Amino acid sequence: MLELQQEGFLERMTEKWFRSRSVCGAETQAAQAAAEAGGDQLQFSDMAGVFITLAVGVAVGMVVLLFELIYASCKDIKSRDAQVDGFISTD
Repeated sequence: MLELQQEGFLERMTEKWFRSRSVCGAETQAAQAAAEAGGDQLQFSDMAGVFITLAVGVAVGMVVLLFELIYASCKDIKSRDAQVDGFISTD
């Protein structure tokens, strides 16, 4: 390995197989050129899915809260009616 390193063979193979065939370099340069031109800025339409998901989540939470309140109040009313019936019948 040391001999190959000293002859420059490893460096040539690294250049041949990694650097010359790399697609990342071209993509990075294209992304940098687009960023300099101002073409890759986020717009509201790019983030609309986040806000729609948030709004749907809040709406579903409110509906669940409404059902919980209705259920709890019905349960409380039935409990009070049972207490009143028991109080009246014991007299």
